[in-house]
Amino acid sequence: MKTFSSASLVLLIAVINMFSSPASADGCIGPICGAVKNQSKWQLRITDNPNCKYDGDTPARKCDNKCNIWNWSCGSNSGCGKVVNCKQNYLSPGFNSGGNGKDIDAFTYADRNYWYAGKMRTKGVWSKFNTATTIVCKTHGSYPCCGPEIGEARGGQ
Repeated sequence: MKTFSSASLVLLIAVINMFSSPASADGCIGPICGAVKNQSKWQLRITDNPNCKYDGDTPARKCDNKCNIWNWSCGSNSGCGKVVNCKQNYLSPGFNSGGNGKDIDAFTYADRNYWYAGKMRTKGVWSKFNTATTIVCKTHGSYPCCGPEIGEARGGQ
């Protein structure tokens, strides 16, 4: 009986740690975090820190770029879209980022238009998506085509 109790305690601690681990962005709980899989043949850009405050004393979280997010805070009274401070990172073809404690919030292709949420998006304009969503970008002709991973809710906000 003692072995069963010890094993149960270890399992309980593991589950608690999995869901209480610190995340790098707001709204990310343990392994349930936004992610991007770049299965296209072009490099894209991602951000895990939109609307951050510039802090010259914290180079790892330096917020020296701008992200023009077309679907920022879409509401009936406020409309959509906002240019925010952000930290931009590159995501090369064949690589993934996010999930498991790291929350990716938005993405774009800087050098080409791309498909997302059923529409062609302008290069350099960012698309924001839900925290629990994994976005997959694939090559479709001469454009990247991005959307939620099969089995997930829609990523457009």
